[in-house]
Amino acid sequence: MEGDLIPPARRLVVLVFDAEDAEMELARRIWLFASPRGLDVLYLSLSSDPGEEPLARRRLATLAALTRDARTRVETMLSFDRDWLVAVRRIAQSQDVIICSSEQTVPLRGHKRQSLDQVLACELQVPVVVLLNHTRSTPHPPATAATRHALGALPYLIVAWFFVLQLQIAQLPHDPAYYVLMCLSVLIEAGLIMMCVHSEDSVDRGFDS
Repeated sequence: MEGDLIPPARRLVVLVFDAEDAEMELARRIWLFASPRGLDVLYLSLSSDPGEEPLARRRLATLAALTRDARTRVETMLSFDRDWLVAVRRIAQSQDVIICSSEQTVPLRGHKRQSLDQVLACELQVPVVVLLNHTRSTPHPPATAATRHALGALPYLIVAWFFVLQLQIAQLPHDPAYYVLMCLSVLIEAGLIMMCVHSEDSVDRGFDS
Protein backbone atom coordinates (compact mmCIF):
# COMPACT_ATOMS: atom_id res chain seq x y z
CA MET A 1 0.00 0.00 0.00
CA GLU A 2 1.33 3.44 -0.93
CA GLY A 3 0.64 4.87 2.54
CA ASP A 4 3.14 2.42 4.03
CA LEU A 5 5.89 4.59 2.51
CA ILE A 6 5.13 7.38 4.99
CA PRO A 7 7.60 7.35 7.91
CA PRO A 8 6.41 8.23 11.45
CA ALA A 9 5.14 11.80 11.37
CA ARG A 10 2.80 14.32 12.94
CA ARG A 11 2.16 16.42 9.83
CA LEU A 12 2.35 15.96 6.05
CA VAL A 13 3.55 19.02 4.12
CA VAL A 14 2.39 18.63 0.51
CA LEU A 15 4.14 20.78 -2.11
CA VAL A 16 1.53 21.66 -4.74
CA PHE A 17 2.44 22.35 -8.36
CA ASP A 18 1.65 25.79 -9.77
CA ALA A 19 0.15 24.00 -12.77
CA GLU A 20 -1.46 21.05 -11.00
CA ASP A 21 -4.88 20.12 -12.38
CA ALA A 22 -5.45 16.70 -10.77
CA GLU A 23 -6.77 17.98 -7.44
CA MET A 24 -9.11 15.05 -6.84
CA GLU A 25 -6.44 12.39 -7.38
CA LEU A 26 -3.85 14.25 -5.29
CA ALA A 27 -6.34 14.77 -2.45
CA ARG A 28 -7.33 11.11 -2.55
CA ARG A 29 -3.74 9.96 -2.21
CA ILE A 30 -2.98 12.40 0.61
CA TRP A 31 -6.17 11.39 2.43
CA LEU A 32 -5.09 7.74 2.24
CA PHE A 33 -1.78 8.75 3.82
CA ALA A 34 -3.21 10.99 6.54
CA SER A 35 -6.66 9.84 7.66
CA PRO A 36 -5.87 6.29 8.86
CA ARG A 37 -3.08 7.71 11.06
CA GLY A 38 -4.85 10.90 12.13
CA LEU A 39 -2.09 13.08 10.65
CA ASP A 40 -2.34 16.82 10.03
CA VAL A 41 -1.89 18.06 6.46
CA LEU A 42 -0.48 21.33 5.16
CA TYR A 43 -0.85 22.07 1.44
CA LEU A 44 1.88 24.51 0.43
CA SER A 45 1.98 26.31 -2.91
CA LEU A 46 4.20 29.02 -4.39
CA SER A 47 2.93 32.09 -6.23
CA SER A 48 5.37 34.47 -7.90
CA ASP A 49 2.75 35.98 -10.23
CA PRO A 50 -0.03 38.10 -8.61
CA GLY A 51 -2.29 37.28 -11.54
CA GLU A 52 -2.17 33.57 -10.64
CA GLU A 53 -2.90 34.08 -6.94
CA PRO A 54 -6.71 33.60 -7.14
CA LEU A 55 -6.27 30.34 -9.07
CA ALA A 56 -3.64 29.11 -6.61
CA ARG A 57 -5.87 29.87 -3.62
CA ARG A 58 -8.85 28.20 -5.28
CA ARG A 59 -6.75 25.09 -5.89
CA LEU A 60 -5.61 24.99 -2.25
CA ALA A 61 -9.18 25.42 -1.00
CA THR A 62 -10.31 22.55 -3.21
CA LEU A 63 -7.54 20.26 -1.99
CA ALA A 64 -8.30 21.09 1.64
CA ALA A 65 -12.02 20.41 1.24
CA LEU A 66 -11.41 17.09 -0.51
CA THR A 67 -8.91 15.91 2.15
CA ARG A 68 -10.45 17.12 5.40
CA ASP A 69 -12.47 14.76 7.58
CA ALA A 70 -13.19 14.23 11.27
CA ARG A 71 -9.71 12.73 11.81
CA THR A 72 -7.68 14.92 9.48
CA ARG A 73 -6.95 18.59 10.17
CA VAL A 74 -5.99 20.38 6.95
CA GLU A 75 -4.38 23.79 6.50
CA THR A 76 -3.24 25.63 3.39
CA MET A 77 -0.50 28.18 2.77
CA LEU A 78 0.35 30.25 -0.29
CA SER A 79 3.98 31.36 -0.13
CA PHE A 80 5.34 34.23 -2.18
CA ASP A 81 8.89 32.89 -1.98
CA ARG A 82 10.40 32.07 -5.36
CA ASP A 83 12.26 29.04 -4.05
CA TRP A 84 10.78 25.83 -2.61
CA LEU A 85 13.79 25.41 -0.36
CA VAL A 86 13.23 28.82 1.26
CA ALA A 87 9.50 28.27 1.62
CA VAL A 88 9.84 24.82 3.20
CA ARG A 89 12.63 25.93 5.54
CA ARG A 90 10.37 28.75 6.76
CA ILE A 91 7.53 26.48 7.85
CA ALA A 92 9.18 23.10 8.56
CA GLN A 93 8.60 21.64 12.01
CA SER A 94 9.87 18.57 13.78
CA GLN A 95 8.03 15.39 12.80
CA ASP A 96 7.07 16.84 9.42
CA VAL A 97 7.22 14.69 6.32
CA ILE A 98 7.49 16.53 3.00
CA ILE A 99 5.55 15.15 0.03
CA CYS A 100 6.41 16.26 -3.49
CA SER A 101 6.11 15.00 -7.04
CA SER A 102 8.78 13.17 -9.00
CA GLU A 103 8.31 15.86 -11.67
CA GLN A 104 9.32 18.74 -9.42
CA THR A 105 12.88 19.92 -10.03
CA VAL A 106 15.09 22.89 -9.13
CA PRO A 107 17.63 24.59 -11.42
CA LEU A 108 21.36 24.03 -10.99
CA ARG A 109 24.22 25.81 -12.69
CA GLY A 110 23.95 25.96 -16.44
CA HIS A 111 20.92 24.20 -17.86
CA LYS A 112 20.95 21.24 -15.47
CA ARG A 113 18.18 20.52 -12.99
CA GLN A 114 18.00 18.34 -9.87
CA SER A 115 14.96 16.64 -8.39
CA LEU A 116 13.35 18.65 -5.61
CA ASP A 117 13.17 15.73 -3.19
CA GLN A 118 16.97 15.26 -3.34
CA VAL A 119 17.58 18.95 -2.66
CA LEU A 120 15.17 19.06 0.29
CA ALA A 121 16.52 15.87 1.86
CA CYS A 122 20.12 17.05 1.48
CA GLU A 123 19.74 20.71 2.47
CA LEU A 124 17.08 20.47 5.19
CA GLN A 125 17.67 16.93 6.45
CA VAL A 126 13.92 16.20 6.45
CA PRO A 127 12.15 13.01 5.37
CA VAL A 128 10.75 13.37 1.85
CA VAL A 129 8.24 11.10 0.11
CA VAL A 130 7.96 11.27 -3.68
CA LEU A 131 4.65 10.72 -5.45
CA LEU A 132 5.14 8.87 -8.71
CA ASN A 133 2.87 9.15 -11.77
CA HIS A 134 1.71 12.56 -10.59
CA THR A 135 0.33 14.26 -13.70
CA ARG A 136 0.99 17.86 -14.52
CA SER A 137 -0.73 19.88 -17.19
CA THR A 138 -0.81 23.46 -18.37
CA PRO A 139 -3.70 25.43 -16.86
CA HIS A 140 -6.45 26.56 -19.20
CA PRO A 141 -6.37 30.27 -20.08
CA PRO A 142 -9.12 32.31 -18.41
CA ALA A 143 -12.34 32.83 -20.34
CA THR A 144 -12.92 36.34 -19.02
CA ALA A 145 -11.68 38.03 -15.88
CA ALA A 146 -15.20 38.48 -14.49
CA THR A 147 -16.27 34.90 -15.19
CA ARG A 148 -13.06 33.43 -13.81
CA HIS A 149 -13.21 35.51 -10.64
CA ALA A 150 -16.86 34.67 -10.04
CA LEU A 151 -16.28 30.93 -10.43
CA GLY A 152 -13.05 31.14 -8.45
CA ALA A 153 -14.87 32.71 -5.49
CA LEU A 154 -17.46 29.93 -5.19
CA PRO A 155 -15.16 27.33 -3.53
CA TYR A 156 -14.23 29.89 -0.84
CA LEU A 157 -17.89 30.53 -0.09
CA ILE A 158 -18.62 26.80 0.05
CA VAL A 159 -15.65 26.12 2.34
CA ALA A 160 -16.63 29.01 4.64
CA TRP A 161 -20.27 27.92 4.84
CA PHE A 162 -19.43 24.29 5.57
CA PHE A 163 -16.81 25.34 8.12
CA VAL A 164 -19.52 27.16 10.07
CA LEU A 165 -21.85 24.17 9.65
CA GLN A 166 -19.17 21.74 10.87
CA LEU A 167 -18.50 23.94 13.90
CA GLN A 168 -22.19 23.58 14.77
CA ILE A 169 -22.07 19.82 14.24
CA ALA A 170 -18.95 19.60 16.45
CA GLN A 171 -21.01 20.88 19.39
CA LEU A 172 -23.34 17.86 19.21
CA PRO A 173 -22.77 14.77 21.37
CA HIS A 174 -20.25 12.44 19.73
CA ASP A 175 -22.75 9.69 19.06
CA PRO A 176 -23.41 7.85 15.74
CA ALA A 177 -25.56 10.75 14.49
CA TYR A 178 -22.62 13.13 14.97
CA TYR A 179 -20.31 11.03 12.78
CA VAL A 180 -23.01 10.58 10.12
CA LEU A 181 -23.64 14.33 9.94
CA MET A 182 -19.94 15.17 9.86
CA CYS A 183 -19.22 12.66 7.08
CA LEU A 184 -22.20 13.86 5.05
CA SER A 185 -21.13 17.48 5.36
CA VAL A 186 -17.62 16.64 4.15
CA LEU A 187 -18.91 14.62 1.20
CA ILE A 188 -21.42 17.27 0.14
CA GLU A 189 -18.78 20.00 0.52
CA ALA A 190 -16.32 18.08 -1.66
CA GLY A 191 -19.00 17.36 -4.27
CA LEU A 192 -20.04 21.01 -4.54
CA ILE A 193 -16.44 22.14 -4.88
CA MET A 194 -15.78 19.61 -7.62
CA MET A 195 -18.88 20.87 -9.44
CA CYS A 196 -17.45 24.39 -9.27
CA VAL A 197 -14.10 23.17 -10.59
CA HIS A 198 -15.74 21.34 -13.50
CA SER A 199 -17.92 24.35 -14.27
CA GLU A 200 -14.86 26.58 -14.44
CA ASP A 201 -13.10 24.15 -16.77
CA SER A 202 -16.20 23.90 -18.99
CA VAL A 203 -16.46 27.66 -19.29
CA ASP A 204 -12.79 27.89 -20.24
CA ARG A 205 -13.15 25.20 -22.90
CA GLY A 206 -16.27 26.88 -24.26
CA PHE A 207 -14.44 30.15 -24.76
CA ASP A 208 -11.46 28.38 -26.28
CA SER A 209 -13.56 26.58 -28.93
